[in-house]
Amino acid sequence: MNANRRWSIAVLVVVQVFVIMATAAHAAPATAPVAQPKHEQFAFQYTVRQGFSEGLVIAGTLDLDVDPGDGTFTGVLIPGINGDTKQRLTAVLFNVAAQGLVPTSPIVTSLRVRGQISGHAAHIVILDVGGPGIHVYGTATTTNDTGNGLHTDPGRTIGWAVGPEADDAGNWGVDTVTVFVCFNNLQPPPVRVCIPIATFEVTKR
Repeated sequence: MNANRRWSIAVLVVVQVFVIMATAAHAAPATAPVAQPKHEQFAFQYTVRQGFSEGLVIAGTLDLDVDPGDGTFTGVLIPGINGDTKQRLTAVLFNVAAQGLVPTSPIVTSLRVRGQISGHAAHIVILDVGGPGIHVYGTATTTNDTGNGLHTDPGRTIGWAVGPEADDAGNWGVDTVTVFVCFNNLQPPPVRVCIPIATFEVTKR
């Protein structure tokens, strides 16, 4: 093989190497697979204990999509099950009355929610409870350490919330199966009443 031919082959090899390197440098970087949201349901209640809306109750089933990476979630509160009668409730927003819990007028059948759960901390915003832009804001502590992204069952979760009106405040709770809405019946003499609210499994949205 003469010198000119050897030189041509060497040049060709070098050019091919540079082409391969350039192609690799401009190739789209590999992306990690995107984790799909986890679908979870929990029994939920919030009872306003003081303020303008005292006696207002929000209760039902939280139907959530949870980001497994950071625990942020979005979802909707839908009617749950009355644990005593086993009947599905017709609303998620109630007033305490002489006959117990009575749906508000007009009847509200769902409320959008968002928030985050991480470690032992849970935060929730219940949207537009008192009208557009008038929300309920809650923070709570879980029984179990959920890690980042709700990797374990939070267990019983209890906390305090404010809203929908500026001076409203009360307690809220979440559990895997059942929570209890407790209040004093308005019929004299006052009697403590607790109504179990259970989850209602629905097809994923």
